Amino acid sequence: MRLPSAYLKIALALATGEWLATSFCELSAFWPVALFAALMFALFGYGYGWRHWSVPVVFFLGLALAFVADRERLQFLERTENDHGPLVADLKVDGRITRRGDWVSFESEVHGVPLRVVMQQNADEPLPQLDEIRHTVGWLERRSASDRRSRALWIKGRVAKCERIGETAFAPAVRFLSRIRQRLSQSLAIGVEDEHSVTLLRAMVLGERSSMDYEDRLAFQDAGTMHVFAISGLHIGVIAILIVVALLLAGTPLRWSGLVMMPILWAYVLMIGMPPSAVRAALMASLYFAAPIFWRQSDALVAWSQTFILVHFLDPLQIANVGSLLSFMVMFWLLYYGRWVRAIALPPAVASPGFAVVAWLAGTPIAARVFERVTPGGLLANFAVVPLASLAVICGVIGAVISLLWPWFGGHFNNIAALVVNAMCLISRAVASLPFSNFATDPWDVPMCIGWYLAMTLFFWLVLKIVRRRKETI
Repeated sequence: MRLPSAYLKIALALATGEWLATSFCELSAFWPVALFAALMFALFGYGYGWRHWSVPVVFFLGLALAFVADRERLQFLERTENDHGPLVADLKVDGRITRRGDWVSFESEVHGVPLRVVMQQNADEPLPQLDEIRHTVGWLERRSASDRRSRALWIKGRVAKCERIGETAFAPAVRFLSRIRQRLSQSLAIGVEDEHSVTLLRAMVLGERSSMDYEDRLAFQDAGTMHVFAISGLHIGVIAILIVVALLLAGTPLRWSGLVMMPILWAYVLMIGMPPSAVRAALMASLYFAAPIFWRQSDALVAWSQTFILVHFLDPLQIANVGSLLSFMVMFWLLYYGRWVRAIALPPAVASPGFAVVAWLAGTPIAARVFERVTPGGLLANFAVVPLASLAVICGVIGAVISLLWPWFGGHFNNIAALVVNAMCLISRAVASLPFSNFATDPWDVPMCIGWYLAMTLFFWLVLKIVRRRKETI
């Protein structure tokens, strides 16, 4: 089993450097030393062969980049903690616009600190729109400066305000895609009488999770299947394949189908509000399908490594983001398992259920460390829920698009998707009701998480060695 070792080494070196920098943020003043070391190794690499020096160069570069980003973030948090006045900033509306009663909130970012801006708004006023620029004066949530997680910015009080002062260049395209999203959301309900099914279907296909019932959320969370409602690799992969198949049926050459697919896929990601998990998955899909354009064979692990390097190079503090870490880790092990299955020639009937097991194993340490919860029930539920989720996305996307032109025919696909999401809900509720389907645990420390992944690696390696030795003996 051959792995793209060069890209994986660079990704591992970058991740190690950034993780060390975020773990020892008190040393952030030494970023020039790390940058100098990276430059020295780069000079040696240029003279003696880049292959031998690329790993230390990338390691010290990641160290320096994360030191700079972490220092800027901590300095901003220290200023806001010491200054008792309001925070004044021009913020861009980035995503997750929600309204509950009189309160409206949206996501933004300032100095590397993710913000959830919360404000009161009259019922007759329009909601904030993506890519708007708003002049805000509000009160930042108080926490310790060492806590680098996101903050809430409360727009309340006599001096607080959140006024629209402009928009980015992409705002007209965002508004156009928002109207398309509303049309698709309406077309998903064509032919489906059960409003509960429509709500679940909209959450899965268009990411409209704010309207989900609390009982449904709790059932999917307790069953360890809530991930199917986060627009991520599963959804983006299915949609990318559907687009490529449609292009091939329309006569587009295979080599150029990926190039034509990319703007359609990214339009979908922009339409649903650019959630980070969807952006990462779309970037990986784009790199995978773009390989034939440059006369290279598409390789999922190469695309994963390139995506990891790009994401963490542009935002070094993503190494401390739980959602990013979880999605990258689960996707890596799924891709590795796929290669491992081909290497040992495992029958498809045996290999297919293993994907759910591997996904659960890969996500368990992170969930136990961050959320202090282990969900053994997820191992059982995902056997059925993940394949059903793929079917629901396929039928939901086809039904939503066809319903725009042929409502009667598209309604059949919508009904199939609705039946599937109802089955997913029933399975998740049943698993969540089982004893020991999920339980709280003490947070796992870093050595325990590393030991878990080393044990997984050792297991796959030993099985591979045993199978190869038996083949050689035969």
